[in-house]
Amino acid sequence: MSHWDNTLLAKVLEVSIVGIVVLAPDKTIVFWNEWMQKASGLPSEEVQGRALFEVFREIAHTRIHQAIDNAFRSGLPTVLSHRLTPIPFPLITASEKTEGGSKMDQMIHIKAIRNDEGARYCCIMIQDITNTVSREHLLRNQ
Repeated sequence: MSHWDNTLLAKVLEVSIVGIVVLAPDKTIVFWNEWMQKASGLPSEEVQGRALFEVFREIAHTRIHQAIDNAFRSGLPTVLSHRLTPIPFPLITASEKTEGGSKMDQMIHIKAIRNDEGARYCCIMIQDITNTVSREHLLRNQ
């Protein structure tokens, strides 16, 4: 029988095709996967232990901020589409069209999770939907 452990789980999260950020109850970053490092240009060592809204001042007092507060307060999950989020995370997509990438269209999932002691953490998953949005614009303009 195979043995499943936390080291393996951490590796799965690390190679995920979505950005994953986990916030502690004080809203500091405790997990920041490789996808986030590439899209933000910020290594995890640089952001871990820092407040999310200090790292990304742009998203303070936005719908993302409200959704994170709701997750901590009530445990309610939120999905924010690119249409509902005029100010998304300041991330860059690795686009074929532009050198150095372009601003990323995002689908953002925010969920409360609890540790073994019952403390509430917040898991943020960010999906790059830039290519999908570009195709929608092309189809609409044809």
